[in-house]
Amino acid sequence: MKNNDTKKSAADLTKLRLFLEAELTLRNSIILFWACYALIDLAFSYAPGSVTASLWFIITARVMLELAIALWVAADGRAHDFEKPRLKWYIVFSVLVAEFTVPIYLVKSRGWAGAAKTSLRFAGYLLLAIVISIALAGVLQILGINVN
Repeated sequence: MKNNDTKKSAADLTKLRLFLEAELTLRNSIILFWACYALIDLAFSYAPGSVTASLWFIITARVMLELAIALWVAADGRAHDFEKPRLKWYIVFSVLVAEFTVPIYLVKSRGWAGAAKTSLRFAGYLLLAIVISIALAGVLQILGINVN
Protein backbone atom coordinates (compact mmCIF):
# COMPACT_ATOMS: atom_id res chain seq x y z
CA MET A 1 0.00 0.00 0.00
CA LYS A 2 2.74 2.46 0.97
CA ASN A 3 4.76 1.57 -2.13
CA ASN A 4 1.71 2.34 -4.32
CA ASP A 5 1.31 5.76 -2.66
CA THR A 6 4.99 6.49 -3.27
CA LYS A 7 4.69 5.55 -6.94
CA LYS A 8 1.56 7.68 -7.31
CA SER A 9 3.25 10.63 -5.61
CA ALA A 10 6.30 10.30 -7.88
CA ALA A 11 4.04 10.10 -10.94
CA ASP A 12 2.18 13.22 -9.81
CA LEU A 13 5.47 15.10 -9.37
CA THR A 14 6.59 14.00 -12.82
CA LYS A 15 3.32 15.25 -14.33
CA LEU A 16 3.74 18.58 -12.54
CA ARG A 17 7.35 18.92 -13.76
CA LEU A 18 6.34 18.14 -17.36
CA PHE A 19 3.47 20.63 -17.16
CA LEU A 20 5.75 23.38 -15.84
CA GLU A 21 8.36 22.68 -18.51
CA ALA A 22 5.73 22.85 -21.25
CA GLU A 23 3.72 25.80 -19.99
CA LEU A 24 6.32 27.92 -18.23
CA THR A 25 7.76 29.83 -21.12
CA LEU A 26 9.77 32.99 -20.73
CA ARG A 27 6.80 35.11 -21.80
CA ASN A 28 4.44 33.41 -19.33
CA SER A 29 6.89 33.88 -16.45
CA ILE A 30 7.21 37.59 -17.24
CA ILE A 31 3.42 37.94 -17.36
CA LEU A 32 3.20 36.10 -14.02
CA PHE A 33 5.75 38.46 -12.43
CA TRP A 34 3.90 41.58 -13.59
CA ALA A 35 0.57 40.10 -12.50
CA CYS A 36 1.99 39.54 -9.00
CA TYR A 37 3.38 43.08 -8.99
CA ALA A 38 0.02 44.52 -10.07
CA LEU A 39 -1.87 42.46 -7.49
CA ILE A 40 0.37 43.68 -4.68
CA ASP A 41 0.13 47.27 -5.95
CA LEU A 42 -3.67 47.04 -6.00
CA ALA A 43 -3.69 45.59 -2.51
CA PHE A 44 -1.58 48.47 -1.21
CA SER A 45 -3.89 50.95 -2.97
CA TYR A 46 -7.26 49.58 -1.90
CA ALA A 47 -6.81 47.41 1.20
CA PRO A 48 -7.02 49.05 4.62
CA GLY A 49 -3.72 50.00 6.21
CA SER A 50 -4.22 47.43 8.96
CA VAL A 51 -4.14 44.67 6.34
CA THR A 52 -1.14 45.90 4.34
CA ALA A 53 0.85 46.58 7.50
CA SER A 54 0.25 43.10 8.89
CA LEU A 55 3.12 40.63 8.97
CA TRP A 56 1.23 37.94 7.04
CA PHE A 57 0.55 40.33 4.15
CA ILE A 58 4.16 41.50 3.97
CA ILE A 59 5.47 37.93 3.99
CA THR A 60 2.89 36.77 1.43
CA ALA A 61 3.67 39.65 -0.93
CA ARG A 62 7.41 39.03 -0.63
CA VAL A 63 7.07 35.27 -1.22
CA MET A 64 4.77 35.85 -4.22
CA LEU A 65 7.26 38.15 -5.90
CA GLU A 66 10.25 35.94 -5.13
CA LEU A 67 8.51 32.83 -6.46
CA ALA A 68 7.61 34.73 -9.63
CA ILE A 69 11.25 35.80 -9.94
CA ALA A 70 12.39 32.19 -9.42
CA LEU A 71 10.01 31.01 -12.15
CA TRP A 72 11.41 33.68 -14.46
CA VAL A 73 14.98 32.55 -13.72
CA ALA A 74 13.96 28.95 -14.51
CA ALA A 75 12.28 29.88 -17.79
CA ASP A 76 15.06 32.26 -18.79
CA GLY A 77 17.74 29.68 -18.02
CA ARG A 78 15.99 27.14 -20.22
CA ALA A 79 15.50 29.71 -22.99
CA HIS A 80 19.21 30.62 -22.94
CA ASP A 81 20.46 27.02 -22.47
CA PHE A 82 22.16 27.88 -19.18
CA GLU A 83 23.99 25.07 -17.35
CA LYS A 84 21.39 22.92 -15.56
CA PRO A 85 23.29 22.18 -12.30
CA ARG A 86 24.09 25.86 -11.75
CA LEU A 87 20.60 26.93 -12.82
CA LYS A 88 19.02 24.87 -10.04
CA TRP A 89 21.09 26.73 -7.44
CA TYR A 90 20.22 30.10 -8.97
CA ILE A 91 16.52 29.19 -8.78
CA VAL A 92 16.79 28.14 -5.12
CA PHE A 93 18.76 31.21 -4.11
CA SER A 94 16.52 33.55 -6.11
CA VAL A 95 13.68 32.53 -3.80
CA LEU A 96 15.81 33.23 -0.73
CA VAL A 97 17.74 36.36 -1.75
CA ALA A 98 16.60 37.56 -5.16
CA GLU A 99 18.27 40.95 -4.74
CA PHE A 100 21.72 39.33 -4.91
CA THR A 101 21.09 36.22 -6.98
CA VAL A 102 19.36 37.69 -10.02
CA PRO A 103 22.14 40.19 -10.88
CA ILE A 104 24.75 37.44 -10.51
CA TYR A 105 22.67 35.15 -12.70
CA LEU A 106 22.29 37.86 -15.35
CA VAL A 107 26.03 38.50 -15.50
CA LYS A 108 26.88 34.78 -15.59
CA SER A 109 24.29 33.96 -18.26
CA ARG A 110 24.64 37.02 -20.50
CA GLY A 111 27.89 38.78 -19.67
CA TRP A 112 28.10 42.37 -18.47
CA ALA A 113 26.63 43.95 -21.61
CA GLY A 114 23.68 41.55 -21.76
CA ALA A 115 23.02 41.97 -18.04
CA ALA A 116 23.03 45.76 -18.41
CA LYS A 117 20.65 45.55 -21.39
CA THR A 118 18.25 43.24 -19.52
CA SER A 119 18.39 45.43 -16.40
CA LEU A 120 17.65 48.56 -18.40
CA ARG A 121 14.72 46.82 -20.09
CA PHE A 122 13.37 45.79 -16.68
CA ALA A 123 13.83 49.35 -15.38
CA GLY A 124 11.87 50.63 -18.37
CA TYR A 125 9.03 48.20 -17.70
CA LEU A 126 9.05 49.18 -14.01
CA LEU A 127 8.90 52.86 -14.94
CA LEU A 128 6.02 52.08 -17.31
CA ALA A 129 4.18 50.23 -14.52
CA ILE A 130 4.67 53.20 -12.16
CA VAL A 131 3.39 55.67 -14.79
CA ILE A 132 0.34 53.49 -15.50
CA SER A 133 -0.33 53.20 -11.76
CA ILE A 134 -0.14 56.97 -11.30
CA ALA A 135 -2.35 57.58 -14.35
CA LEU A 136 -4.90 55.04 -13.11
CA ALA A 137 -4.95 56.66 -9.67
CA GLY A 138 -5.54 60.04 -11.33
CA VAL A 139 -8.41 58.69 -13.42
CA LEU A 140 -9.97 57.05 -10.36
CA GLN A 141 -9.65 60.30 -8.44
CA ILE A 142 -11.33 62.23 -11.26
CA LEU A 143 -14.16 59.68 -11.23
CA GLY A 144 -14.52 60.20 -7.50
CA ILE A 145 -13.35 56.76 -6.43
CA ASN A 146 -11.40 57.02 -3.18
CA VAL A 147 -7.86 55.62 -3.38
CA ASN A 148 -5.76 55.34 -0.20
